[in-house]
Amino acid sequence: MALAQTDDPIAVPTLPVGYHLDHFREMLGFVTRLYGSILGQATRDWLKDFNVLPPAAQSLFVRMANRKGTIFRTRSLSYEDVPDPDEALAALSGAGFVSPVDRDDHAALLALLTKAELAAILSASGVVIPKGQPRATLEAAARKSLDFERLFLTSVTGGLVVRRRLRPLRYLLFLYFGHIEDSLTRFTLRDLGRMRTHAGQQDYAPRFSCRRGAEDSFRYAAQRADLKGLSDTEIVAVAHDVMRWPRPAAAAQVYRDKLLFDLGRCLERAAEPALAQAIYALGASFDCTERWVRLAWAAGAREAVRLRLQAIVDNPGDETEALFAEDFLRRKIDGKRTGVLTVMLRAAADVEVEAAISAPPEAAVLSAYADCGWQGYHAENEPWRALFGLLFWDWLYGPQAPPLQNEFQRMPASLRDGLFYDAQSDALERRLAVLADPDKTMTVLRAVFAAEQGAPNAMLGWDEAVLERLDPLVRLSPSGGLVDVMRAMARDYPTRKTGFPDLLLWRGDRLRLVEVKTATDSLRRNQLLQLRLLGEADFDVCIERMVPRAKAASAQGRQGKRHAAVVSRG
Repeated sequence: MALAQTDDPIAVPTLPVGYHLDHFREMLGFVTRLYGSILGQATRDWLKDFNVLPPAAQSLFVRMANRKGTIFRTRSLSYEDVPDPDEALAALSGAGFVSPVDRDDHAALLALLTKAELAAILSASGVVIPKGQPRATLEAAARKSLDFERLFLTSVTGGLVVRRRLRPLRYLLFLYFGHIEDSLTRFTLRDLGRMRTHAGQQDYAPRFSCRRGAEDSFRYAAQRADLKGLSDTEIVAVAHDVMRWPRPAAAAQVYRDKLLFDLGRCLERAAEPALAQAIYALGASFDCTERWVRLAWAAGAREAVRLRLQAIVDNPGDETEALFAEDFLRRKIDGKRTGVLTVMLRAAADVEVEAAISAPPEAAVLSAYADCGWQGYHAENEPWRALFGLLFWDWLYGPQAPPLQNEFQRMPASLRDGLFYDAQSDALERRLAVLADPDKTMTVLRAVFAAEQGAPNAMLGWDEAVLERLDPLVRLSPSGGLVDVMRAMARDYPTRKTGFPDLLLWRGDRLRLVEVKTATDSLRRNQLLQLRLLGEADFDVCIERMVPRAKAASAQGRQGKRHAAVVSRG
């Protein structure tokens, strides 16, 4: 990588001419190496046709692929690595990678035009639009009033070209990244030094082992990405189409569930609750289950809801699902006036602060504790994730970890899929035993931090303060408490990575964890799950509600029984 000549003492990295194509070839080589045996014929044909293009034509195609939209003004296609754009376009056209605009490109043509161009076209066509209207209003008016020929003939100055054969390229990028991503921006950020990756890793594991699993996953992921911007009518059409799709391969289930949930939410916004309910019924995720239950209850299907919830209670997929089912049954079926979350929140103590204080609630409560001799910081999930990452680094990213699926991956697949603990429980239990000795634990954490500092991961940043913040948690936690929490995170990281209390406090040899709420806050399910876990692990954990002093005094005067937790913070 070259360094730009500059008077600034910090040299700015520049990228060589042609680096876009180098990135693209790197991506294609990676996908071909890992997935070549399961690629379908359309993708193989695309790769064959692209690879025989002249380098300048390849480079122009990649440049276009990294820009927004699919239609381009030919005068804008000028790049150092494309000495003759017309010749490159001719080669791309001969292989079907570009073509002239046609009537199917009406929407893409609208997206290409500037706001000023749209306004001028509408005015010339006799469509009156008040000045100052947003672009979306102009596009809607153009779609309604202008057919393709009128729009095309009155708007275009200079040549236009449309990028074609999009789906195979999108599929190749999907195989690389595991989600829909329509550019190679990450490679650029990597080479500019703005993104750390696992570039030194030699072995990578394919995300998919069979063609059907890969293609089904892509189909669902692509449809989900394309929901944005669809009209209500188009959303309904997609729903009916999706309901006709065959049952996917097991590898595609997570992609299918994400599509079904997002599609259901779109249908709810489109005032189609019955169709949304039918879509949610197809899903296996908790998100789909929850929305189905709520819509079915609103539609009067009380017995069906009761049976579904009871089945969840008897055999829950995870703790979040079990809590939702128990709480819904309590409130809706058993007739309790308040749910579990509300009951727990109402039991919170009040922390009085001066009415004039305008600091965030967490800072105000932290200050109240400091006045009583406590030290601490606004922690939330940070120390727990950092401890988890450093403690189990060898099995997440180190020598005992399975291969990642690409160099940009942050979350190991075993954590995402819930297989991390079961795959290596004996080794993880041996590491958990270290937590019985705080000095030994801090030695292990410092060694990992020093050896791996800066490495990309999904658990922690590499600020030197991380170890300092972990020290009181490691040294003052109740015996066996950290083992219980870390084991729970290892077993179900997606559920357990969030919801930890706001404040981590200590005074002498006492550690306290405090979830801070205001009078209008609610308690989320993931927070209740973590509070339960921490309480069962013998942590001193509580919910406290920040109340301005004048308001608290008024409430005490009216009720006479209001607890003021600021007394000694003891």
